[in-house]
Amino acid sequence: MGSLADRLSGLREAAWEIATSVDEGDDLSESELVDLFIESGFFSTMGYGSMDADVRCSSRSVSGQVEVILRSFTGRPIALLEFLPSDVDLAECCDQLEEGARDVLGRLPSVAALTNGSELWLFQADGGYLQEPSQKFNLADLRPDEVEFLHTRFQRGRTDWGRHLRSPHLPD
Repeated sequence: MGSLADRLSGLREAAWEIATSVDEGDDLSESELVDLFIESGFFSTMGYGSMDADVRCSSRSVSGQVEVILRSFTGRPIALLEFLPSDVDLAECCDQLEEGARDVLGRLPSVAALTNGSELWLFQADGGYLQEPSQKFNLADLRPDEVEFLHTRFQRGRTDWGRHLRSPHLPD
């Protein structure tokens, strides 16, 4: 998995790769954008493994949106990312994100985000509602503190078993 510095560097490179691919190419569909996030290593830099095990991708047939659900080590959804075509204004889709966050994440504290490949808007979700204001990131030009913030919010949680949960020491 590498050191934290390596993972942060990888995340910054992945974000830059995504944003420059979106800027250089034609308008990307939601599913093409998800593929770009996966191929760039965006999710793997934060400790996520394969699709379906740690990361679930699904489409909403009504709206045509594509969403990715990031799961904790226990399988609980901890983050929802909604992907929109690269030419869509994210401000138009916040209500849809909130509805999706309630459906997918429930009432537990979590993170919800919108992205069109150029920008990523991050919301804290608590009690099934998005907390304002959102934090807005330009993926082509992330500062080191922004990379660290995104990594912290999205990273797959590590299991830290306390002493009282470890197996007892048995005599030889």
